[in-house]
Amino acid sequence: MMVRMLPLLLLLALPTVAGAVTLGQLDDFEDPGAGTMGWGHGPSLVNPNPPSVATDATGNRYLEVRANGGPSAGSRLVVLNDAQWTGDYLAAGVSSIEADVLNESALEFIFRIALEGPLGTPIFASTFGAVVAPSGSWQHVSFSLLPGDLSPVGIAGDLEAALSDLSRLRILHNPVVSHLGAVVDASFGLDN
Repeated sequence: MMVRMLPLLLLLALPTVAGAVTLGQLDDFEDPGAGTMGWGHGPSLVNPNPPSVATDATGNRYLEVRANGGPSAGSRLVVLNDAQWTGDYLAAGVSSIEADVLNESALEFIFRIALEGPLGTPIFASTFGAVVAPSGSWQHVSFSLLPGDLSPVGIAGDLEAALSDLSRLRILHNPVVSHLGAVVDASFGLDN
């Protein structure tokens, strides 16, 4: 009896996989204890503008992403998540990513997503950017994860392999297909 119980106990003791994306997943930033919910700029960058949680005039909490322009760290308008937005998008049935964005700047933003597969695989970015005018109000954007809507950045690669083992999701502003945010002195809000 003890021999049969041991494998079961070992399985129960194994940690669950952090970073398993699920269909219908939502980051709404309403829980004050959740902070930025894993959104940041990456562990190797020293960025003077880390994303932070802000509150709009209606009391809605959201993620504020800033860039300071220029040649130094923090110059690009991009935010990434390598925590809960990773994993197997194909098995989870995720075929698009949607968000609400707030553009209070004087610039028109062109938002894209960029997907990084496992280490050593190519990165893919939205072929078509979501244009968000400077309106000062929340606007909804949607990004398809279908093959015709994503382009490899750099060398061509296997999109299916990247989507089945995603290691990082980026949301960024850039008029051209890229995994890097554009250098700009501006900010945007991200929610839902």
